[in-house]
Amino acid sequence: MALSVCVIRAMGYDQLGLDLIGDNTTSLSWAKYNRFKRGRSLRTTLLFMRITSVFGMRINFADHLAGERNTVCDALSRGVTPQELGFIDESITSVEEFTWIGKFLDLCNPTQELLDSEKDFISFWVGLSEFCSEL
Repeated sequence: MALSVCVIRAMGYDQLGLDLIGDNTTSLSWAKYNRFKRGRSLRTTLLFMRITSVFGMRINFADHLAGERNTVCDALSRGVTPQELGFIDESITSVEEFTWIGKFLDLCNPTQELLDSEKDFISFWVGLSEFCSEL
């Protein structure tokens, strides 16, 4: 979901409501209730909250979709190409189009520090602020 809101912003959208449907209940909880457990997901959660806040994206609702019914996204996450699923080239966006993707992956990297110190948090927050200005 964090990548999705960044793509939406990179396409020029802001000040809008989002209807979230997905098979990851943890991510949906982040989005719907702004609640999360501190840990390896903290960086991604903060990025999601910051992007939606800065660019006026509000969550209308977040509904769970059972994995077995989430066939398109599940297939894409397992290496099936969009073309194999019937999408035409004009409707496909490639990550190479987004110059900010490397910064996004770095900010969300779960192997980075857990932001346990004030110094680590400030460094992350400055990087996140720079990232927001690039979108």
